[in-house]
Amino acid sequence: KVKETRTTTKELPVISVKKTGETYLNDKPVNIHLLGAEVQRRFPSAAEVYLRADKETIYDALAQVVGALNDAKLKVDLVLQPEDRSERR
Repeated sequence: KVKETRTTTKELPVISVKKTGETYLNDKPVNIHLLGAEVQRRFPSAAEVYLRADKETIYDALAQVVGALNDAKLKVDLVLQPEDRSERR
């Protein structure tokens, strides 16, 4: 969790990695070996993607996804959950 959050009006592909290691592109399952090609097919003008993961996702699964995206020359932006300040009271 983070304290600050930024908003954007850009529509970008969102890669989600579940704690089981399953990978999704905008909520549709995608094979990690086809990830870069699938992003480029569905979002031809995209130069970057958002990466979202369950907090229990193992690092190895994330590293593989980031590696596949780097191979496809896509910039990776992390989706972060803002800290709920009401919990501190």
